Amino acid sequence: MKRAQSRFIILFFVLLFASRYEVITAKVQPQFHHVSPSEAAQLVEANRLNPDFVILDLRRPVEVARARIANSTALDFHSPGFADELGKLNRDKTYLLYCRSGNRSGKTFELMKGLGFKKVYNMLQGIGGWYRSGFPIIQ
Repeated sequence: MKRAQSRFIILFFVLLFASRYEVITAKVQPQFHHVSPSEAAQLVEANRLNPDFVILDLRRPVEVARARIANSTALDFHSPGFADELGKLNRDKTYLLYCRSGNRSGKTFELMKGLGFKKVYNMLQGIGGWYRSGFPIIQ
């Protein structure tokens, strides 16, 4: 009987240690998704009060001045310091990328994958698709 109890206790601790080790060593898998303007709007609304959610506008300053999504941060894809500025961003935050049509944001999306960002959404169709879908812009 004592032998069975000893085996049970040993097995219990082995399983306990193994499960804790698995939780501790499990890596957070990066999440990269292309989203429609409607899905992007849902993300924006769901993260309205989240300080770790960043809407990143990758257009030129003249484009941003014409119209932008509320609470977005501008980072000019064509500026000479773009790669350096992108590299300074917090990789643990969640980013929603957009540009005019989806081209610059798509390229930035791929760059961010390579730089080790953890959660990035690329809005397809850009701000044009956002506007055509009836979502608000700031002019």
